[in-house]
Amino acid sequence: MPGHTCAAGACRKDAQHKCKCDWPKAWYCSKECQREDWKFHKLDCSSAPAGSVTSAHYLEKAVSDNLFPEHLATLEDYGFERCGLDMDARKNFLGLYIGLMKHLRVRAKTLHSWKIQGKLLANIKAKFETLPEGSRGGYIGWLLENEHVLDPSLPSTPKDGVGFDADAIKLVYKFAGGPDTDTCQEIILEKIKHWSTTKKDCFFMAMHRLGMGSYPGTWDHLWLQFGFCVCRDVREESTLAFVYTDLLRACSFEEFHTAYCSRSLMPLMESKSDGLKRLPTRILEDLKDMLAGSPNAVWSLKQFVVEQAPDRIPPAVMEDYGFSNCKGNDEEVQELRAMYRLYFESPGGEPMKLQEAAVSGQLCECVSSVVDMGKKKKKWMQHLMKNVYPLPSFD
Repeated sequence: MPGHTCAAGACRKDAQHKCKCDWPKAWYCSKECQREDWKFHKLDCSSAPAGSVTSAHYLEKAVSDNLFPEHLATLEDYGFERCGLDMDARKNFLGLYIGLMKHLRVRAKTLHSWKIQGKLLANIKAKFETLPEGSRGGYIGWLLENEHVLDPSLPSTPKDGVGFDADAIKLVYKFAGGPDTDTCQEIILEKIKHWSTTKKDCFFMAMHRLGMGSYPGTWDHLWLQFGFCVCRDVREESTLAFVYTDLLRACSFEEFHTAYCSRSLMPLMESKSDGLKRLPTRILEDLKDMLAGSPNAVWSLKQFVVEQAPDRIPPAVMEDYGFSNCKGNDEEVQELRAMYRLYFESPGGEPMKLQEAAVSGQLCECVSSVVDMGKKKKKWMQHLMKNVYPLPSFD
């Protein structure tokens, strides 16, 4: 029987120790090498604690191998998606992250915290500014001229004047039934502008999967409409994204649009893709409910609290989840957002239980059963989370 080689970096010694997970390559020559390799192995380890792997860890692994990341959420979170199919831009981005993570030694955990705080662009610039001006290299100069790739609130200015790649638009427009004679991008975009809302939703979802290899971000209403909101982490979002790829490759645009309008996307998925089997049962149940009916307010709440810079509080969230009690006080709004975010990120934070708690007027009790608030903060949260429920009975 052939021996095993240590998986840690360039070690390559004979290995006798194996991680308890089922990943076949997780063999190590020593505990020290196993600890050294953990930051990469946990991407594949079935024993990794829930929430320990973020899209930044996939970026760290790609940077270590000097390769473009392939993980979908990483492409979205760290700007590669907004480069479109521009390979020069993607090469500049990879060079930027190699400098940041290999040479300036910014770890995945730090990079992830910058993204969560909405300070990714600002902190990357600040980190490079710690170097002498002549030692910063050309990649940071490229970023300063293309800040929109890391800040979606800034307008994108690619060569053709639109955010999506021109060839991708033409490809998906043809898939959607557009005539071959329409070759001018400006004419195509003008025609799409006059499509129905549902047809535009389906077109841009197809753009993400077939044209760009991405999926909708949390700021996009498509993140709600196509059910990505029910996923707990980037791995589940990526799996769902691949299900949509399978679906779009196996059906016509008309079938996809008809199923979206009739709230029957789930049956169409089940008939066209085996990918749903890779999603946890609890996610499938929520996804089925989400795609079959109108979104519950809890999903709008989740979008509001995980989005980096939301521009408004959705009306249903304002009333059902206590934000009306803040009366415009931004500090209270941010504290309430942070508390709900902790709930969604906790292993025991079940969205539908939170929805039930909202309807029964027991929001604080539900959140505090999962998130440790402390007595003082809990009293404050009891006030902020108070809503009009339960409604009085007139029987």
